[in-house]
Amino acid sequence: MKLEATDISVRFGGIQALDGVSVTVTPGQIAAVVGSNGSGKSTLFNAIMGFAPIEKGSVKLNGQNISNLPVHRRVQAGLCRTFQTPRIDPESTVLEAVKSGGVVSMSSHLWDACLGTPLGRHEAREIEERAYSVLEELNLGDLASQTMGELPMGTVRLIDVGRAVMGGPSFILLDEPAAGLSHAEQDVLKAQIRRLAGDAVGVLLVEHNFRFVSDLSDQITVLENGRMLDHGTPDEVSKRPDFIRIYLGSSGADTPPRPAARQSAPDEAPLMRCSGLTARHGRIQVCFDIDLDVPRSGVVALLGANGAGKSSLLGAISGLVKSSGSIRMEDEEIHSLPAHRRAEKGICFVPEIRGNIFPTLSVLENLELSQRRLSGAALHALRDELRELFPRLHERLSSEARMLSGGEQQMLALAMALSQQPKVLLLDEPTQGLAPAVYDTLEDTIRRIAAHGIGVVLAEQNAAFAARLADHVVVLAEGEVSLRADPEILSDRTRLMEAYLGPDNSEEQVA
Repeated sequence: MKLEATDISVRFGGIQALDGVSVTVTPGQIAAVVGSNGSGKSTLFNAIMGFAPIEKGSVKLNGQNISNLPVHRRVQAGLCRTFQTPRIDPESTVLEAVKSGGVVSMSSHLWDACLGTPLGRHEAREIEERAYSVLEELNLGDLASQTMGELPMGTVRLIDVGRAVMGGPSFILLDEPAAGLSHAEQDVLKAQIRRLAGDAVGVLLVEHNFRFVSDLSDQITVLENGRMLDHGTPDEVSKRPDFIRIYLGSSGADTPPRPAARQSAPDEAPLMRCSGLTARHGRIQVCFDIDLDVPRSGVVALLGANGAGKSSLLGAISGLVKSSGSIRMEDEEIHSLPAHRRAEKGICFVPEIRGNIFPTLSVLENLELSQRRLSGAALHALRDELRELFPRLHERLSSEARMLSGGEQQMLALAMALSQQPKVLLLDEPTQGLAPAVYDTLEDTIRRIAAHGIGVVLAEQNAAFAARLADHVVVLAEGEVSLRADPEILSDRTRLMEAYLGPDNSEEQVA
């Protein structure tokens, strides 16, 4: 008896989302799939459940090929999954939400429930009793009458798992179940997953939090760009170079840090100081009590695995993500200001994948939009500066932004940001999607930007690239600071991996 997904390939138009991926889960086993964003983890779940059509390969349950069955038939056969964002009616009570998961296990018909037949009433009582039992196992029994929309997202995720358990599945697929959970909630979730395995339910996890995965899983499959990169026990996988590369970035991580543009004096006040910054997306709390100083003319490397909270922290600083705490810019408190006012104070955010450019406009049109507040001598001086920093853009002024290479688009995104004349530049994963050959140009550009007196916060998963630029290093794990260090730490892969995985959820100060 087992769940077998064999040689699964999925294509969306011209994109090969999965290419020959295989996973097997047996009753009572906890297996996991890990990988960076876009590696194909959720697509694999969708293929197993029938939400994504399989181009090649098969899904078998207990030896029966279910590849052509619709989703509801796979659920009836014993499969169940949760989603990254729980799909629960916010108006329902906690008890109603959990009870809804028991519908698939009912043997009576709809009219039994509607007419209140003895069988219908009997099954309704059984489902309600089981729902209360599941809530008690999750330490949520006192919330039974609470409305779902009033609860924090961590609690909603736990309830979503409880709802999935109610169907009595033989195999359960959990997609990012620990995202946004506190450490205490993670412990409750771990206990529930272990109970499932103890009851001979096979569990397949997709999760960014590798420490959570390694505490639970028997086997781990690592995906990269839709392909299987590795497979083994957590201890085996975590020590292999390819896994470390995924977490720390591509080749070159051993490159020693290069001299920074300018080191801040020890007694120099930071240009920007964030204190106790806590960020959330709706009810999901993603960053916890972060302190971050940004020096004048320096580069702070904000590192961590995917899902660590880097992008959310930059969003909180820029005002695009809701947060609490303090942000002081040159001794002025700006946390209460909306995003556009923070931009006026000198904070400029370049989102991941060049999200600040307009792809159907020309390079010139993009630049003119970003420079619309300037005129006269200031505008001429800026254009001369940009021409010096980005000579390639000057050659492509008439080209549509979408026709530029990835490196050229990143240059355009930086040029548009600098047109705002920022004091602090927030760069979110600037190397993502770029060929390594472009790194030298990007590195030189960022270094020259810092030399112009701009504080740079560089959020990067690629520690190899950060090592070439950083004056200061801050590593996030599970939304918390796990390490503060000088850039020399970036040549120590062992200590850096410990910080990425967040072994003890505590800060480490390095002189």
